[in-house]
Amino acid sequence: MNKLAGEIPEAIENCVQLRFLYLQGNLLQGKIPRGLNSLGALEKLDLSSNNLTGPIPKFLGSIRTLNYLNLSFNNLSGAVPDTGVFCNATILSVTGNSMLCGGPPLLHLPSCRSVRSHKASWNQLHIFIFCAIGTLIFCLCSITTYCFISRRITQKFVGREYLFLNRNHERISYAELTCSNRIILPRKFDRFWKLWQCLHRKFNF
Repeated sequence: MNKLAGEIPEAIENCVQLRFLYLQGNLLQGKIPRGLNSLGALEKLDLSSNNLTGPIPKFLGSIRTLNYLNLSFNNLSGAVPDTGVFCNATILSVTGNSMLCGGPPLLHLPSCRSVRSHKASWNQLHIFIFCAIGTLIFCLCSITTYCFISRRITQKFVGREYLFLNRNHERISYAELTCSNRIILPRKFDRFWKLWQCLHRKFNF
């Protein structure tokens, strides 16, 4: 283990006489290069314990000389080929790649359909969470706006009432009220008012 980092260069296709390639336990990332397809004499390939991503190339199953393939403990995803070296579990290892699916039954991997449905369910969950958060934000904004408008209306009403109560209104005493002949009363109280004035003048009370 040399802790090599970066991607496997495509220039590896120039090593056409390469028979053994051991790159396990490094920090390699990216996809498995297509340049490996040119290594017609390759017998053993070990890319385990790296950070490789993407699908497993189908051309690996077409290399007839390949009798050992270790791709375990990476981040590979997608369908596993079902030809060549992939049909022999004794010379193949793809464990530790949780996003792989399909392949020969001897690998005991989940079907790609179930993996897709699992991803779809996750996508639906994300959509639901996003919609729920959006609805919550909308409700909070609506409640805030309602409270703000209600407060403004209440303050405006109270302010007008305060101005009305603090205006200077003319004050009339009881004596002025009884002596005034300009008070307008409803017709049904007119007789009582005249009777009250007569009694007041006669008896001086």
